[in-house]
Amino acid sequence: TKFRQSYTTITTYKEAREDSREKTCRDISKIVLNRIYRLQNPQSCSTARKIICGHFGAGMGATLHHWVYCLNYAYYTNRTMLIDTSQWQYLKDVQTEDGVKSFDQFFLPISKCSYTDQDKKIAVNWKNRSIMESTDITKSPKVIRLIHIGTIFNDLPLAPKTAHYAMPEDIFYDAVKFKYNPMAWWTGFLAKYLIRPQKNLQQFIDQSRRTLQLQSPIVGLHIRGTDKKQEAK
Repeated sequence: TKFRQSYTTITTYKEAREDSREKTCRDISKIVLNRIYRLQNPQSCSTARKIICGHFGAGMGATLHHWVYCLNYAYYTNRTMLIDTSQWQYLKDVQTEDGVKSFDQFFLPISKCSYTDQDKKIAVNWKNRSIMESTDITKSPKVIRLIHIGTIFNDLPLAPKTAHYAMPEDIFYDAVKFKYNPMAWWTGFLAKYLIRPQKNLQQFIDQSRRTLQLQSPIVGLHIRGTDKKQEAK
């Protein structure tokens, strides 16, 4: 019937659109991942210009948010982002059953370069855009230590340009083809790169999914009972 034909046509069109969006997403993801990989693995670690992202007393979610902001800025300024993971704040005073004590035991390294004593010695704390974002590389410091994301909104005009929800323009116009909110996709993509699981963690995740019989879509509920609990009073 005509109704049946129309329904079939609409369904076929919808499936084609979904396939097209998925393909676009895969293609753009591959391009972005290659760009990040080149930035994070320069030919020479000693001469590479770098962004240093530190730790602070917060949970994993807030820490990851801070690291995403750092990686976003590294991408924007064509620098390599490094984290001092020797003392991972999230595992402070925590005794794990398998003896895990550091970030690298959970997640893959974000760069082939390491945060060296020389980097620590010459790193310049963020001051303002005019100096830190100068196009003249003789004026811009070789190694920049970014300020904590929780303090940037106190003086946003002096903060890094990418601190307040920014992403590459060319990627934005491609991402909007498959994502209503491209910034959400971009932030998630950077976070995903930063916490790529080590083999043992991936095996644990896979086994947990099978045990719990998880199916998509999955909705996560985060009950924040620490600082937000105090703010609510």
